[in-house]
Amino acid sequence: MSRNNLFIGIAAVLCLTGGASLAQAPQRGGRGGGAPDNTVMAPRELKPGLFLLTGAGANTLVRVTTEGLIVVDTKNPGDEQANSLLAQIKTLSPLPVKFVINTQHHPDHVGNNQKFIDAGATVLSLEALKTFMGTDPRTTQIPGRPTQTFAKDYSLKLVSGDGTLHDLKIEKRDDQTVTVKILASLLSRGQYAIQISRLNPDGTYTRIPGNYYFNIE
Repeated sequence: MSRNNLFIGIAAVLCLTGGASLAQAPQRGGRGGGAPDNTVMAPRELKPGLFLLTGAGANTLVRVTTEGLIVVDTKNPGDEQANSLLAQIKTLSPLPVKFVINTQHHPDHVGNNQKFIDAGATVLSLEALKTFMGTDPRTTQIPGRPTQTFAKDYSLKLVSGDGTLHDLKIEKRDDQTVTVKILASLLSRGQYAIQISRLNPDGTYTRIPGNYYFNIE
């Protein structure tokens, strides 16, 4: 498998984690409560080469390729949790973990990043996630910041009535909202639309169907 195909594997994992098909059990360190469980359960195969590991924090996905493994989220911090996770991963393949993908900055998603970095893996995330990890009191003392980040996960464009596109700068964002500033010089009477595109792992954008409309009277 080529490096490009390995990144295609990463894209497939991202698509799966982006949906609602894998519910996260409440764990200490994330948003939910509940008693912590430090033991990672045996892998459950979701489809050929794709495995789910529950317990010890957020759900972890492992994608097995011929060039190495892709791991999504590294569970709650701690030697017991890390050793349990690594032991279960080794039952899937003797190959090394090449990439780790963090889907949130919460402790149960990033807790053992450093273990994988020390073993030679690249940790991928959004740039905002790395920033949140460094400022959230729950994660500031957890080592293992992502080693490769993406500046943003989508782009916004203003579409005027004649179809002209204007790039919009994201002024502020958090887990729930995005704030953009639209220059008054770009607006006059009429209908406008906001067009949203999603950033792909290879750096290209895919248009999200539909527009968000507003009128200037």
